[in-house]
Amino acid sequence: MRKYILFILSFLFLNSCLKKEFPIPKKEHNTGNEVAITLGNNYKKQVFFNLVENKIIASNNKEIWDIGFETGNTGWHVISNVAKNMFVYYTDKTNLSDLTSKYGYTSNPQYDKPSGDMDSTGIGDWTDGFVRLIDMGYTAEGQALGWYKLKIISVTPTAYYFEYAKLQETNVTQDSILKDDAYNFMFYSMIDKGKVDVEPKKATWDLVFTQYIQHLTEPAIMDYLLTGCLLNRYQTKAILVTNIKYEDIDLMYAQTLSLANDMNAIGYDWKDVGLTQVMEGGTANYTVFPNKAYVIQDQHGNYFKLKFLDFYSKTGEKGTPTFTFEELN
Repeated sequence: MRKYILFILSFLFLNSCLKKEFPIPKKEHNTGNEVAITLGNNYKKQVFFNLVENKIIASNNKEIWDIGFETGNTGWHVISNVAKNMFVYYTDKTNLSDLTSKYGYTSNPQYDKPSGDMDSTGIGDWTDGFVRLIDMGYTAEGQALGWYKLKIISVTPTAYYFEYAKLQETNVTQDSILKDDAYNFMFYSMIDKGKVDVEPKKATWDLVFTQYIQHLTEPAIMDYLLTGCLLNRYQTKAILVTNIKYEDIDLMYAQTLSLANDMNAIGYDWKDVGLTQVMEGGTANYTVFPNKAYVIQDQHGNYFKLKFLDFYSKTGEKGTPTFTFEELN
């Protein structure tokens, strides 16, 4: 019930604001490499960006996948698609056919933490043998995607074996998916019953712009679907810088910093929407904090500085993170 109340609050906020929002005149910026990432005003896209090449490597509709399987010989973790507001619940059932109702299981929602800690996934340690109950979340337009049940059966150095079904169905789909270490994860759609391509090869991108779930303590305690920038979890690091002007950040300074490999080291809070005002019925107008900059180190050891300029397109539509960046050398 708590999760539903929180989601209703966030969904009403995100969708009721659409009728109230008006295009914001584009501000003029004097910058170097300026990039605008178009997610859409309903944040439907996930966009992967390479800093060295200064280009988008890939993009996808966030709704095309449900779960992702960690690669590598020893990889065994399974992630869920928090961009759809997916939540996972533990059950005491070991057979899919024994789980036909969510009653009694929905008091403790789990989700993948935005830090990317593989020991903090919603599905968790599936080797316990228990079935996971999954709220599949919502489309970008707010349509509920229903409930599924999932059991990961086993993993080898080369593949995963698993089974799943809609919650109230008895027909079980059994499937497997091969690992490919060129990628962080192999992705799968239970809705469409098959493997899907999502992330590009892990050596080809640095940042992904997407929605994800973040635990907030203000203006209320809630698990909230936010839009932000996450790091490639493969050997990519970043840190927030506020005590020095963006123009003064150079390589020598960057090399003195202790960068973090948390996926949300950049995150969402480079912008402000005034959640308290919005939840009281106000209009959602996003503003970017001008004093926040980020130093990033990619998987090849290259340093960059980056700061956000806007959350609107040139025509004033939201869902367009705009930033400037420079390689430090």
